[in-house]
Amino acid sequence: GGGGGGGGGGGPQPMDHDRGGVGNEEIGTASAPGITATQQVSGILEGLSQSQLWGMMANMKAQIEANPDEARHILMANPQLAYALLQAQIIMGMVSTVDMQKMLNPAASVPAVTPATVQQQKQSAAAAAAAAAAAVAAGQDD
Repeated sequence: GGGGGGGGGGGPQPMDHDRGGVGNEEIGTASAPGITATQQVSGILEGLSQSQLWGMMANMKAQIEANPDEARHILMANPQLAYALLQAQIIMGMVSTVDMQKMLNPAASVPAVTPATVQQQKQSAAAAAAAAAAAVAAGQDD
């Protein structure tokens, strides 16, 4: 037997930036040839428990409530974090993939892929993550 993961504690735990999970890890550089950053983020998230995902969302919610401008800056500067938050919300059933597609592509048109549109998509994803996290923060208040 493995012994389990311990009790629930007294609330969300801070993200452990030293254990190599969701933290300081360089998501932008794939660990194996042919693995994209989004595949790597998805793999990391799939390895987290529901309580870890909720803790990650609670930490982002606290950051948004404490300093919304800084939270937005962090998400804009780290599109992999924005993607991870969106993916976590999908895994947790907080939003559907259809809703995300509507948020990210309201015109339902497919633009040509250029470096400018890739950067714009990253910024749109970060902005959508910030908006979704803010909506979660507003909806989860007690």
